Amino acid sequence: MIVSANLRDFPHNCLAPHGLAAQHPDAFVADLFSADTGVVLAAVQGHRAALRNPRRSVSEYLSALERLGLTTTASLLRPRDTAI
Repeated sequence: MIVSANLRDFPHNCLAPHGLAAQHPDAFVADLFSADTGVVLAAVQGHRAALRNPRRSVSEYLSALERLGLTTTASLLRPRDTAI
């Protein structure tokens, strides 16, 4: 799996012969979230905690994800904001 927001440069017909596929980061995280919500929440907690200059509130963190194109990820996390 190649995870990239630049899917245009990774066409399916070029990747498939090598057993590869490309996926947008938002779809990748959403798939992981469906497979193991707890692991994703732990990773998000760790990532947010590592942001120290400046620290970000949960709301600021989720807004940043949305600005980065991770809108599905943010919408999956928003109802669990107390866990992140």
